Amino acid sequence: METSLIVIEQVVIILILLAVGAVGYKTKLISEKAADDMAAFCLKIVTPCVIINTFQIDFDSRKLYNMLIAAALAILTHVVGIGLAHLFFKDDGDAYKVRRFAVVYSNCGFMGIPLIQGAVGDEGVLYACVYLVFFQAIMWSHGVVTIKGGIKSIKLHKIFINAGTIGIAIGLPLFFLSIKLPFVVSESVRHISNLNTPLAMIVSGVFVAKSDIRKAFTRPKNYLAVALRHIAVPLVVLACILALNVDSTVALAILLIAACPCASAVTLFASLYGSERDLECAGRVLTLSNILSVITIPLIAVLYSFLTTVI
Repeated sequence: METSLIVIEQVVIILILLAVGAVGYKTKLISEKAADDMAAFCLKIVTPCVIINTFQIDFDSRKLYNMLIAAALAILTHVVGIGLAHLFFKDDGDAYKVRRFAVVYSNCGFMGIPLIQGAVGDEGVLYACVYLVFFQAIMWSHGVVTIKGGIKSIKLHKIFINAGTIGIAIGLPLFFLSIKLPFVVSESVRHISNLNTPLAMIVSGVFVAKSDIRKAFTRPKNYLAVALRHIAVPLVVLACILALNVDSTVALAILLIAACPCASAVTLFASLYGSERDLECAGRVLTLSNILSVITIPLIAVLYSFLTTVI
C-alpha cells in the first residue's frame, strides 16, 4: 500500500499545480497566448531534455529488456483503447471522433511523466519515455485519421520527427554506449527537464480554467469516454501486466500512464482538423477527465498494490 500512498500524494501535488495554473488564468496573470507558448516550449524543448536526461545512465541489459516490455505494453495500451473507442462510439455525428480520440490517448507527457517521476523515480521515467515515442507516432497517424479522416491527412514527418523521437535519437545512443554528457551540458539539460512537472501542470490548469466546468458534467457520452479512458483501458493493461508478471517498476509506470486523463492534444487536434462542435466537446471531455482523474488514478494504484500482494 506504500506505493498507492505515494501515488495519492503525487496526484494531490499535481492537483495543487493545476489549481495554480487555473487561478493564474482566472486572475489574468497568465494569458491564453502565454499558456500556448508555455505548452509549445514544454513539448518541443522540455520533453526532449527529460528523455535525454533520463537516458544519462550506464547501459544495463535488464533495463533494456524492460524497455522492450514497456514498448510492447505501449502498443497494447493503444490497441486496447482503439478497440474500445470504436466499439462504444459509433458514427452518430455527435462529436464521436473526439470521444474516440479521448479514449485512446492519455496525457502521458504533461501528466504521466511528472506523476511517474514522483511515484516511481527516474527508472520509471525511462519506461515512460519509451511509451511516449509510440504515443507520438500513433497519435500523429491514427489520431489524425480519427479526427480528420482519410489516410492522406497523415503527415509522415510528424510521425518520425517529434519531441519523443528527437529525445530518443539523442539519448538512446548515449545509453547504449554509456556516454555521459559534459557536466555543463548535462546540468543544463537536467535543469530544463526539471521544468516539466510545474510547467506542464500549470499549463494544464489553464486549459481546465478555459473550459465551462458545468457543461462538462452534463453529457452522458462524456462520462462514457472518461470511464473507458480512466478505468476500462487501465484494467485491461493491469490484467496483462499481472498475467505476464511484469517487473514492478515497468508495470507501475505503464499502468499510471494508462490511467492518466485524456491527452490535452484532443483540443489541439479538434482545433486543427475538426469542427467548432468538436472543439467544444474536446474542451468539456478534457475538463471532466482532468477532474475525475484525481479520484481514478489513486484507485487504480490501490488496486494494483492490493492485487500484487494477494496474487
